[in-house]
Formats: sequence, structure tokens, C-alpha cells
Amino acid sequence: MPESTTRDSHPRLSSADIVAVTTEMRLRQQGRKNRAAKPKDESDDAKRELVMEEHKQSPAEIFADLGSDPINGMTQHDVQGRIESEGLNRLTPPKQTPEIVKYFRELTGLFSLLLWVGGALCIIIYGLQGDPNNLYLGIVLFLVVIITGTFSYFQNAKSSNLMESFKQMMPTVTTVVREGKSQKVDATQLVRGDIILLKGGDKVPADIRVLECSDDLTVDNSCLTGEPEPLKRVPDCTDENPLETKNLCFFGTFIPQGSGKGVVLRVGDKTVMGRIAKLATTTGQNMTPIAREINHFVHIIAVVAVVIGVIFFIIGIFLKTDYVTNVVFMIGIIVANVPEGLLATVTVCLSLAANRMAHKSVLVKNLEGVETLGSTSCICSDKTGTLTQNVMTVAHVVYDNKIFDAECSITPVGNYDLNSPSFQALQRCATICNNAVFDEDSKYEKAVGSDGLTARGKRKPFKETVSMGNGFTMEKVAWDTIGDASESAMIKFCHDKKDIIEYREENAKIKEVPFNSKNKYQLSLHKQDNDDSKPILMVMKGAPERITARCGSVLIGGEEVPMTPERLAEVEAAQLNLSKKGMRVLGFAQKILDPVIYPANYDFSTDNPNFPLGEKDVDYEMTPKPDPKIEESLCFIGLMALIDPPRPEVPIAVAKCKTAGIRVIMVTGDHPVTAKAIAHKVGILWGPTCEDIEEENQERGLNEGDNGWIDPKTAPAIVVPGWTISMDTSVEEWDRILDHRQIVFARTSPQQKLIIVENCQRRKEIVAVTGDGVNDSPALKKADIGIAMGVMGSAVSKEAADMILLDDNFASIVCGVEEGRIIFDNLKKSIAYALAANIPELVPFLLYATVRLPLPLTTVLMLLICLGTDMIPSIAMAYEGAENDIMLRAPRNAEFDHLVTKKLVFFAYALVGIIEAGAGMFTFLAVMNDYGYAPKILPNLGFYDRFGKQVLWCQTEGGRFCTAGGKFKKGDDFVFLGAATGNAEGSPDCQDEYDDTIPSGGDIFDAHIFYDPTGGGKVIECQFPLQNLDTEANKPTDFDRTNPKTFESYTPTPVVSFQSMEAAWLNGYRPYYPMASRRSSFFDMKWFAYETTQTGPPGLVTSISDEIFSSFQPLSVWAITDNTTLGGEVSALVGARDAFGATEVTAVDAAGKRTTTKFLLSDDKSYKVGKSFDKIKKVDGSNPCSGEQCLLDYHAGFTRRDDDGKAGDAMG
Repeated sequence: MPESTTRDSHPRLSSADIVAVTTEMRLRQQGRKNRAAKPKDESDDAKRELVMEEHKQSPAEIFADLGSDPINGMTQHDVQGRIESEGLNRLTPPKQTPEIVKYFRELTGLFSLLLWVGGALCIIIYGLQGDPNNLYLGIVLFLVVIITGTFSYFQNAKSSNLMESFKQMMPTVTTVVREGKSQKVDATQLVRGDIILLKGGDKVPADIRVLECSDDLTVDNSCLTGEPEPLKRVPDCTDENPLETKNLCFFGTFIPQGSGKGVVLRVGDKTVMGRIAKLATTTGQNMTPIAREINHFVHIIAVVAVVIGVIFFIIGIFLKTDYVTNVVFMIGIIVANVPEGLLATVTVCLSLAANRMAHKSVLVKNLEGVETLGSTSCICSDKTGTLTQNVMTVAHVVYDNKIFDAECSITPVGNYDLNSPSFQALQRCATICNNAVFDEDSKYEKAVGSDGLTARGKRKPFKETVSMGNGFTMEKVAWDTIGDASESAMIKFCHDKKDIIEYREENAKIKEVPFNSKNKYQLSLHKQDNDDSKPILMVMKGAPERITARCGSVLIGGEEVPMTPERLAEVEAAQLNLSKKGMRVLGFAQKILDPVIYPANYDFSTDNPNFPLGEKDVDYEMTPKPDPKIEESLCFIGLMALIDPPRPEVPIAVAKCKTAGIRVIMVTGDHPVTAKAIAHKVGILWGPTCEDIEEENQERGLNEGDNGWIDPKTAPAIVVPGWTISMDTSVEEWDRILDHRQIVFARTSPQQKLIIVENCQRRKEIVAVTGDGVNDSPALKKADIGIAMGVMGSAVSKEAADMILLDDNFASIVCGVEEGRIIFDNLKKSIAYALAANIPELVPFLLYATVRLPLPLTTVLMLLICLGTDMIPSIAMAYEGAENDIMLRAPRNAEFDHLVTKKLVFFAYALVGIIEAGAGMFTFLAVMNDYGYAPKILPNLGFYDRFGKQVLWCQTEGGRFCTAGGKFKKGDDFVFLGAATGNAEGSPDCQDEYDDTIPSGGDIFDAHIFYDPTGGGKVIECQFPLQNLDTEANKPTDFDRTNPKTFESYTPTPVVSFQSMEAAWLNGYRPYYPMASRRSSFFDMKWFAYETTQTGPPGLVTSISDEIFSSFQPLSVWAITDNTTLGGEVSALVGARDAFGATEVTAVDAAGKRTTTKFLLSDDKSYKVGKSFDKIKKVDGSNPCSGEQCLLDYHAGFTRRDDDGKAGDAMG
């Protein structure tokens, strides 16, 4: 195989310009003063370039250093001692964080902590007020944190298998020579100095020096470098760089063919792969931009919540609200500001984007990576397979000393002449001096045979049109090849012009001299048209400079003409032109042998050639003596230039990146000249480099100071060879390099790629890195977003990456950038929507605290808004499409362009929030007015959260009081049986007023309880009777309607006494049930009703049993009275000053006599019903109820405090 067709030979092109450029760059770097830095830890040490000398030493020196025998190998005793001192041949796993610790980290992020605090505050409110809704809210907040944290834990757990991927690269057993015997041992038992035997199909178990090998020994370094082409191995040192020399094989690589023997130089963590594994597993990853933004948002929202909560607390103090109520309000406001649904919204937004990316052949492993890609300001891209097609292709042909285009993505249309004799000669030489073939199975579609096994199906065409992504299509060869990549490219080029099998059958091969590193050419001898009467044809291909040196003539127009210096210069100029474009150039020659000298039966010798080779300066003193025929010159046919062409969609994708303000940096292991050429093709470079300017100045003969001279320092582009940078390169030098907008890094090592990423991040850039080899894994881990190749990528690189390009398509990255920007835009919209909802949630609290308006929103409703009606529309924002200018903006500056900005907060709170709050309050007041609760009576009814839970008493003027339109029972079985609406069981019976006196038998409620303002009626003022009696609440197991103790134990809060309601009655207040409410649809839905067997907010009821609870107490109410005459002190009553100056209470003595007494202020404590009931009489005047509580069959009410904030007055 010609060396010019192999990757490791490609860097040593013969162009003098190339040598000058690289030498000058090397000297320039050596002259710089670099600031050295001590390695801070193991990972810093691993970042340093590999230092090895063993590849330059002789085998004798190596065995002496290793203490091993070159014939017999290591002894078992020495092996055991070396294992004890140096350890086993395996990669040391990093310190593992316990899984439980990882899980708790997911539960204690900054946003999660805010939700934990919010939940804890809800529990505190529950402890202060006893409202179970607050308990439910706290539990839900805890569940939100646990569910989202669990999801994140399992999402991140996928990346913990990185070391396992490295371990899979270790072979299980290997063959060694110990104590003179060949034996199989466990690969982990290898030590330095062991002699090992390798053959095709083996994995290399350690870093080894090749001692002996077959001519066809090759090593596949794709798992290490990502470059798929196998590289030849020889025993001799070919390069000072240990990563470039041909006499080393590295741990984890694969032997596709050949055999060899080597000595182990490094094992375990000391191997090249071990150093990379250490870098990959110890390299920390920065917090993603979206995580930083969410933390920033949490800081803002926490400050806003606390500030607003404190403000409300201070307002409450000025309004003389009691301390406990103030604390409850403050906590409620803080909780209301916590965006409970944000985590779920972010997760859904990222998941939707990940699904969209999946349809574009991008697998997203880390959901946050999608948004990170949108924030990217710099993409460090590999070349092979990402920017290029990873398929060697003939791009140009040279015949008649002219350059012609071939069909590829660089030159879609060829302009060569198929009928040209010179082209036909070139085509013939490229076809028959070639050992590559098409895979026969690939010529057919796969099918399943009758036996269930894979069989050949329909024959495929030679070429087919394939999609390259983003709407691009390209015609590609559908058949696979077997053989060298360069030779495969030639047969793909030639086959559709003439079938290569037919060509080769017509020109049967007689003899062949395969490629070797000494000659750097390949030749073969053929019959022409299988006709013995025709002259034998000798064809040769190889490095252009080796081919032209053997030629005395050149084929022009199908005729041989002398190779004059002018014609040779033309050939060399064409070669240099193509080499400068980064192409792999091969030369072709032929010789039609004289049939007189070389008849059909001539015995050709390849060991000591006896036919023309164009050799010069032949040493005839050699043994065996050379045949003089080898000096006969050849005829030069032409050149073929091969390249791994750019993917057709890449130039447009790179242009989009530039438009979006994203810098694309090429980071490749290829030669600087090749990298530079491809970079120009795809648009990564578009301006001159320093070397280009210097060359131009030199060509024009200009020196510094001359008119027209250009300062090389102004070059906008730079190509940086890997040997010029290291961990010790100064920050100033890195800044000088990275200040260029157009950058290519070539011949880079894994350590250098990582250092490049770190320096870009040091400059506050958000860096995306593409990679496919194990060597890329440290950079993939370190990058803000690591992108692995799905087709060519190694398992290790895929584990280390955040997303995988399933089609290795660079254009998919640009799609990801757009998706990431869409996510950021949509999250801003979602957050603006969520923040705006805080204002309509806070305004009711504000009105509740200031004007004592009843609360329209309970904590449960607020929770439903946050996790229901808020979250669903917020998630809907994720479906928003891209803005028109989304890819015309520069990448956002993470220092200034935050997810939540002052502008967004102002828009959400001051504009949208106020509008929403106004609309919400208007709707609330309008609905309440429609149900009979006019806005003017609502102020001052909000304290103690009694509205809608306790019967309201109002003074009215005009109007009428009506029945519900159905039956109405009074007495001990006080139950409403009213119809659902209006006249279902008869027309409502209406009267102008309640009875003038308190109904006999203790019934305060009249049958005509619904107030109808028809005819000009209006409500003047409303109040709640006072809760002035405490009870014991033991919550008995059984509810016994006949046992008074049951009612006491089922009454866990202060209740309204009969005397409180009598005081309200005597002041002109009557129970207020608006007829509009009775007629509403909510009445039948039991909006105002509550079942008798539960505790909770009761109200109007429709058809319920005798065991009725009303306002957390039974249907009957407690009465406060005394055995003694009313002329004495009534200590059982609780008197308190009210709006009327005194409390009027009507008491009933044993004879049924009713007496109204005004009590002055005594104390603020409620009377506590205890064990002794002998002082309590039945209100209806019956016999004293000694030993049992006095009950009144009556629908009870509640109370409120008056403006002075004190409890105890009957009206409240």
C-alpha cells in the first residue's frame, strides 16, 4: 500500500512550502517565553503531553531498562514482585460518591430548597391555624421536589458508566512469553517487561514496543483517535513523537490484520489510554447555563417573596392585626410567590425540544444540554466524519499536464474528457494497479430466506441519492468496498465508467510488487486484452515525487513525449497546487514492454527485478547484482488527488453559525495543511493566515516599510499545530491565539484538546465540543455541551457526551443551537406568564389584610392555579416557534442576558399582573353581586375566614323574605327540603319581614329565610355574631345525637352562643340568605352545603340528615344562662364592649321569662363549658338540664371581630 495513501505518512508531504511553514511555526513557538505551572493534581499531570523515549531506544536498551530477558521474557517471581510494587494492569476507578448522596444532592438544589422552605412554612401555618388545606399544600410541595429530584437523579445516573466503557476495552486474556514458554494469561496480570504475541483480531492489552512483525501488521486506532483508517506498524522508530511513530501499539486499540511480537512498556493507569481515562473521569463539568439561570431566578424570587411578605407583615402591624394572623399572612404570601410548577415546566420544555431533536437524528442524553447548545458561543469541531464525509474521494485528476475536476461535494460536476486517450490510460492504471474490491454482499439488499437466515434480495444500483440532512441530498456509491481507503476511492471513481471486474479480467495480472515503506510505490504487470500477441503492460502508482523521478517521458494527448524540465515543472506545480489544498496526491506511470525482450512467457522476477523501473544511480556492486533493465525509464500518465470531502450541508451550517455570532473552531489530529484546506472549503477560515501574508509579501518582494507591505500580525486567521501548545503555554499566548475569529488547531492530542476547551471557557465562552474517539472524552466531559458521533463514535465518547449525532452531521448541531435558543425564549415567556400570576394571587391577600375583603382564593385554589392553570399554559409556551431573528442574534452573554431580567419582572408584575388582578377582582365582585352580596357589604367581612362558612346577619330595608319554594320543617328535625330551583314544589311564599318577636320554642329562623330585594329592597349593613363560647373537642368514635357530650366533643373551636344571636336580632340583624344564591347552580352542587358526618365549611343545605354540623358545631347551639335570678351577677356570660357601647343579651329563666340585660365589659375570655352543667338551663324554659348541656334546635352562626380587633362583643 503506498505510503501516501496512509494517514501516518500524509503529514510528510514533499512540498517545500509546507516544510517551511511548519518549521517556522515551530521555531517561533520555541522562541516564546511560556509561563510554567506546577500540576495541581493528578488531572493536571494527565494534561501534560506524553513523554516516552522507549520508541527511540534499541531493543537491547529497552530490555535492560525493564529488567527482562529478550528471549525468555519475565520469570514468575519477577512478575509477582512487579505486580506487588506496581499493581495490576487495570484502570483504577475514581472515588465513587454514594448513590444516596447523589440522590440527596438532586433534592437539595437551590430551587428545591426554596420549595422545601415553602412546604415547611405551609406546615407551620397548619400548626398555627389547623387548616388541613395548608397541610395538603405543604405535602404537595414536598412531592414536587421529590418527583423532580428523582427524575433528575435517574437522568444523570446514565453518565456514571464512563469507567465501565473504558474497562470494556481491556481484553480478557493475552498470549505472553514467560520463562521461555508461550502461555495465555489474564490481561490484568501483565507487567512491564512482558513479551506478548499479537495476531489479527486481538485487542492490544497494554502499551507495547513492536519488536517483530509481519509486513501486513496494522493497528486500528479509531477507538483512540477517531480516525478509522488502520495504520501500518514496523519495528523501527519513524517519528520522535511517540503518538506518531510506527513502532508502538497502545492499550485498547485493535489489530485488524497481521501478527507481531512486542514488549510491554506501560500498564494500567500509566498507559496512554489510562491517562485519557483519568482525565475523562476526573474532569469536572461546569454547571449548565440553564441551571445557573434557574439559580439566579430563585435568588430573585426568594428576595421578592420575602420582601413582599415583610411589607404585608408591617401593614398588618399598622392595622393592629394580631401577631399570629400577621405571621400566617406573611407565610402565605411567601408561599404564593414560589413558582411550584417551574421545575416541571422547564423539564417539559427541555423534553419537547429533545423529542424535536430526535427527529433530526440527534439523541439528547442530558436535557439541559439542549438549552446549553443554544447559548453556545464557540463550537470546537472535529474534522473527520463531522465536517467531512469520512469517505476518501477522488476530487481531481491530472492528465496532459492539466488539472481536471472529478465529481464530489467540492466539485459536483466533473470536466474531464472520458474519450481522452490520456484519461483512459490513467483510468486503466488506477483500476488494475489496485487491490481494492467491492463487497459482493453490499451489492444486494438484505432479505430473509426461507430458512430464516439473511439472504440476498434485490440488486442495488451502483449509485444512489442519499439525504445528508437539512434537505441536502447527494449521489453516493451504494456498494461497500474491501481494501485500502485510497484504492477504494479510485475504484469508486472508475467503476461507473467501466466495470472494474471486466477491466481486470481483460488485463490479467502477471506479477505484482506490493507497496513498501522503502520504495513507496506499487507496481503490477498485466496482459493487454488477455492477448499474448500484445505487449505486456507494466503500471505503477505511488508518491508523486517517486513516480516522476522514474519517468523519462509523459503522456500528452495519448502520445509519449519527452519529460522536459518545463513539463516536469508543470507536473510539480500541479502536485503542489493540490497538496496545498490538503489533498492526498498519487502519481501514475506505465511502460509498454518490448515484446521482443519481454515475450508472453518471460519470467519476471520481483525479488531481483528484471524489467524497467526507472531506477537511477544503481549500485551494481550489490548482492545480488541488479539487472540493468531496471534503469529503463517509464512514462508518466498523470495524478489523482484524493480528499475526504466536506459534507455538502456543512458550509451553509458554518455560515449560519457565523451569522448567529458563533465561532467554529476546527480541532483535528490531521496535518495543518489538510486541516487548513478543509477549513477554507467549509468556511471556518476565509481570510489569510500570518504565513499566507508573509508568503504574499515575499512573492511581491516587499519588506516591512515598503508600500503595499502587509503586517502579518493583522492576519484574521490562524492555524495552530499541536506541538506549539501545551499546559505550560502562557495565558497571554492563549489570548493572542483565541483573539482570532478564524482558528484551526491541527495535530492535537487529547490533552491539548482539553486545554483548548478550558482556555475558551476561561474567556467566558460557552463551548460545545464534538468528538468521536476515546481521546476526545476528556474534552467532551469538560465542555459545556459534549457532542459525540453516533456512527463513528466510540462507546467511551458516547458515554462522556451530553448528546449524540446519530448521523454524524454537523448541520444537526446548528439545528440544536436554534432549538436551544427557542427554549430560552420560550422559558422567558413561560416565566413571565408564571410571575404575572403572582399579582392576582397577592392582590386578594392585600385586600384581605387592608380592607378585610373576604378571600376569593384559598390555599388549595392557589395550589391548583400554580400546578394546574398556570403550569399548563406555561408548558404550552414550549410549543412556540422560533422568532424571525433567532439565528441573527449574537449568543447571549451569560453575565448580563439572564432568564429573568428587570424588564421581564416589570412586564410581568407591573403590566400583565395588574391587568390580570384587575380582571380577576372585577369578576369576583361581579359574581358576588350577582349572588346577592353587593361589593359595598364585603369590606370588613374577611377576618377569621368566616365568609361562606358562617351565617351572615344583615340589616335590610325593603324587599321581602321568602321560602325556598318547597317544604320547610321546623323543630328538633330542622332540615331544609327545598326544591332545586324556584317553583318545583310550589311558588315561594314571601312576606315583608321576619316575625317581630323571637319565635317560641327557641327557633330564631323563620320559614321565610331567603331575602329577595325585589321592589327596591337593599342591604344596609352585615355582621357576624360573636363566637363567645369554647368547648372541649375530644372527637368521640361514635356520633350520638341523643348524647349532649357528643356535641361538645364534636365542637373543636369557639362557637356562637344563643345569646350572641339574640343580641344581633335585637339590633335589627337577621340571618341573610340572598334569594339569588338559592337560585344559583352552585346551591344544588352543595357549594353552600356540607354533609353531617364530617367537619368542614358548612352553609346552606339541601336534604341532609338530622346530624347537621354548621360552622364546625352541631345544628343546635350552646346557650349561656344561670340558675339564679337575673338580677344578680351573671358570671357565665362574657361581656365585651361593642359598636353599641354595651352588649344586649336576652336570657331565659326556669319559668320561661325572657329578660334583656346589658352587660358592661368584664374580660376578653370566652366561657369554657366544663364538667358541671348544673347552672345551665334549657333555653325553651323547660326543666333544668342538670348533668347535660342545654341545646337549642337551631342553625348556628359564626362571628367576626370588630374594628378594634378585640373579641367578645355579641355583634363582633
